Amino acid sequence: FDLREAVFERIDLLVDPERVKVFEGNNVFIYSDSQLVSIIIANLLYNALKYSPDQSDVTVRISQQIRERRPGASLLVTNRIGPAGEPDAEKVFQKYYRAKKAEGKSGSGLGLYLTAGIADLLGGVATHRTLDSRIEFELWLPD
Repeated sequence: FDLREAVFERIDLLVDPERVKVFEGNNVFIYSDSQLVSIIIANLLYNALKYSPDQSDVTVRISQQIRERRPGASLLVTNRIGPAGEPDAEKVFQKYYRAKKAEGKSGSGLGLYLTAGIADLLGGVATHRTLDSRIEFELWLPD
């Protein structure tokens, strides 16, 4: 399936899709489970919108990427760090983890845990990093 098309399908279901800006080149086709990848895309987009400052943009970059000599695809979701602050890098993918300042927002602490687990199940990886005032979550999947 086309990863880019899957991202646009999930964006269309958001309450405020106009906040999501997608930067992509060519179509990126991967051989994977489209329903499971759709769950990951939804989790990453919902988290980025929920935890970024109101009205700020969320950016998505889709690209083909080789890792450890394996062809695959990368989905990078970036947002500004909002009032909940930066998540604990060592706990962000743990089951039920929620940043202390995020406790006022609805959620179960399962979205990123499921994202990492599904990525692993599909042979890929979910990672995150903080750059200045922005946070990036990346999904890499083998083709």
